[in-house]
Amino acid sequence: MKITLEIKVEDNEGGFARMVNWGHPGSDITGMLARSEKVAGTCEELLGGEVYHYHSKLMMKDAETGGKYVWHQDYGIDHDFIAGQTGADVERVNAIAKICPLEFVELEPGDALFFHCNLLQTSNQNKSPYRRWAFLCAYNRASNNPIKKHHHPSYTKLHKVGNKINNSNNNKDDSKQQQQQQQQ
Repeated sequence: MKITLEIKVEDNEGGFARMVNWGHPGSDITGMLARSEKVAGTCEELLGGEVYHYHSKLMMKDAETGGKYVWHQDYGIDHDFIAGQTGADVERVNAIAKICPLEFVELEPGDALFFHCNLLQTSNQNKSPYRRWAFLCAYNRASNNPIKKHHHPSYTKLHKVGNKINNSNNNKDDSKQQQQQQQQ
């Protein structure tokens, strides 16, 4: 895994979260999970074709201080800079709230949630006595390769692995391919 850097994300309400992101999945536990048939294969079923790993993030909210993420879309077009974050246009969020009811999602450790990158979403502060970390994997359909080069990878063949993830799963040949992709 090639980590870009750890970013501190403040929320203008006194809280902050931390985020680490990377482009190509490696052979560590996060890369194996991102390349697993259960995760990547499910995304292929949902998107109706071959996918590639677009990026992954580890979102970290510490106990009692973890900041909120403002309303946003993971692939939104109309974004504003809100509370030091890239967020959805507040006027549009308020208009949408009038016709679309809020859906709250509470997950247990180990649960997974799949959603479209255009989903309007937010995440409140972590006021609990426990840290709240979320591992996010984003995929793009192979046929939807970006036309402009940007900070996320373009199409790179995803070498999926089985669902049994442990240290013995780290295939040497596969590790070499993943290292070459990380250097791109």
